[in-house]
Amino acid sequence: MTAERAEPIVLDPIAYVLGLQGIALMRAFAGEYDQAFVERRIAEIGELLERRRELGKPCTVEPFTVADGYDAWAETYDDEDNPLLDLDARQIRALMGERRPAVVLDAACGTGRHAGWFAEHGSAVVGVDTSPGMLARAAQRFGDVSFRNGSLDHLPVDDSSVDAVVCTLALVHVADLVPVYR
Repeated sequence: MTAERAEPIVLDPIAYVLGLQGIALMRAFAGEYDQAFVERRIAEIGELLERRRELGKPCTVEPFTVADGYDAWAETYDDEDNPLLDLDARQIRALMGERRPAVVLDAACGTGRHAGWFAEHGSAVVGVDTSPGMLARAAQRFGDVSFRNGSLDHLPVDDSSVDAVVCTLALVHVADLVPVYR
């Protein structure tokens, strides 16, 4: 989904906090904050630069793929106190109303939260994800759903074989959306 990184990643605490300050200043530049806000950010940047050693030394980490990250998260993904999980579920249910498509594709299905809901409400469901760990967890939870390994830009389903597609919390991981929407 995203380009794989070969080089180690350097995580520098001062770069991170200065980056956050930069984002805040860009929002001020766009008109969201007044000049006093800007002056406080600039003063904080000066203080951060004076105390940069207190933030810690940079460290190097090995890069990992999106699938690797979700594999590591799979066993506890649904246990997390993540308000987005509830929010997107409520939105999907509200959008669907009383409609129950015959066949639903849950693209980037993760642990199968949406796939399971559609299956419980009478739809045949195909769940697709790049993470084998997430797919294994989904299959444990919802044995009546067909789960397949695949990416959003190469879905392992035939064209026109589904009546509805759900995809939540996943497009952020896609570098180029054009192939996804084809």
